[in-house]
Amino acid sequence: MPRREEASVVVSKQVAVIIIIGAVLVAAGVLAAVHANGGSGPVVLYEGEVTLSPGSTVVPVGNSGLEYVVGNATVYGVLEGACTAAALPSVISDRDWNPRLHSQVLCSVGEWAESEGAGWNCTVNGEAVLLGSAEDGILSRSVRDGDKVLFFYAPDGAGPEGAEAEIRISVRLGGSSAPAHTDSLLALSGVTEAVVNPAMYQEALRCHGTAYIGPDGGRWSGVPVWFFIGVVDGRESPHHPMLSSSLAASGYSVTFAAGNESLYTSTSADLIRNNRYILASMKDGVSLPAYALVGPGMEGEAVTGITALRLVDIAPPTAPEVRVVRYAADGTAVLNETTVNTTWMAAHLPVAGDGESVYRFQGPTFDPADLWNPDESKNPAKVEDAVRGTPLRSLCDLVGGAGPEDRIRLTASDGYVTVLSCKNVYEPLPEQGEAILSWWSRDEGDAPAYRDAPRLYFLAPDGVFGNQNMRNTIAGEEWVYYWTEGVQYPSAAGLSVRGVVEVAVLPPDAFITPPADG
Repeated sequence: MPRREEASVVVSKQVAVIIIIGAVLVAAGVLAAVHANGGSGPVVLYEGEVTLSPGSTVVPVGNSGLEYVVGNATVYGVLEGACTAAALPSVISDRDWNPRLHSQVLCSVGEWAESEGAGWNCTVNGEAVLLGSAEDGILSRSVRDGDKVLFFYAPDGAGPEGAEAEIRISVRLGGSSAPAHTDSLLALSGVTEAVVNPAMYQEALRCHGTAYIGPDGGRWSGVPVWFFIGVVDGRESPHHPMLSSSLAASGYSVTFAAGNESLYTSTSADLIRNNRYILASMKDGVSLPAYALVGPGMEGEAVTGITALRLVDIAPPTAPEVRVVRYAADGTAVLNETTVNTTWMAAHLPVAGDGESVYRFQGPTFDPADLWNPDESKNPAKVEDAVRGTPLRSLCDLVGGAGPEDRIRLTASDGYVTVLSCKNVYEPLPEQGEAILSWWSRDEGDAPAYRDAPRLYFLAPDGVFGNQNMRNTIAGEEWVYYWTEGVQYPSAAGLSVRGVVEVAVLPPDAFITPPADG
């Protein structure tokens, strides 16, 4: 039986250098392609201990140009320790799954690369880890001393028992763990107040981060300014900061400061819904002592030393506005448009929903043997509320309606997109029900107090728009999925876009996804 070498590995605090401490490694290549059980079972690429030092490591992600500060005591640190010990290259990529939103995925280890039907998965102490999660995935999931981490390459839907390759690791922590990033804090003030700590910033970077190369060739990694405005403009959602585009369009001032000293002032109208202005935490892989305002909108200027962002002369949030627009065949030229707020919608357009009937969207079933779950018995209430709202077709009619082959694109303030066909809006199948934008919630009342408004709901007759309903009524290219453990779970709840700021009627061949600059 081939012998598996074991090693103890230390992840350096300053750089991603792994110092091998335990057993002496044999010549390069011996650890790759070792088979368990006398040639049967998965290929064991590495098996042994990895010792992680305190601190953090800068992780460059080539496909996006971003650089992340990642704690050593994470599944990433564990993986890199094992890969360094076994002389195996690994590739982490940013995966854009919707405009302005992305997550990190493990693309390959050695020659084992993700494909159409297989990929890398992970468990910690037998518990599955969603490697592609920006909040708790490959770059953010923490580990503890003594944890047993298993990375395994397997066909989609298969668990560890179906693995074709494995990396088996026992975690050892060398000293107390330190938080990632610098000690930089960012004080925010507006309608409300908040303080962005390093962990919060890194989470935002993993989800919304963008890279910028300045005139000197330096690479900055940061988060668009609009994200931070959305934290304190009174429009924040219980789930995620949401920018009030209508309020920002009024043009209040945004001041970037170092303590009480104002360094730069812009207007909200210039900063909203685009990635042209970013607050960077890092340049060329080096963490900054404070944040820097950079980006294409700054025309080569970099304002450094920022510790505070203030919204000046901002009024309390008003009823959210929705831009309704009809585009020409090129998807760019505007044929007709209007902007209405939810108060006007409630007063002048038909009202759907009685405020008492509860409507739900089904989430992922987490059962690989029952992905679509026609009886809607598994996770049927991922999204749930009693609502009132405006039929989506009534909004489209404001700009001339939609033709039989047109599509309707709903865009949220954070760039999330849902696309429906004309039939979903004008001639929905009975199991779908009327498509509406809700502006009233039983729990929160009218918008803007109803913080998720306007939100897409389907008034399904049985009260649940399930995964099988999505399969039956929505075009296949618009189905929404939730990935975990190598399984692509359908999730009807992903259609329920919230904080809608634009409803666009697009001809059949028009470009569907809005550009990054909004």
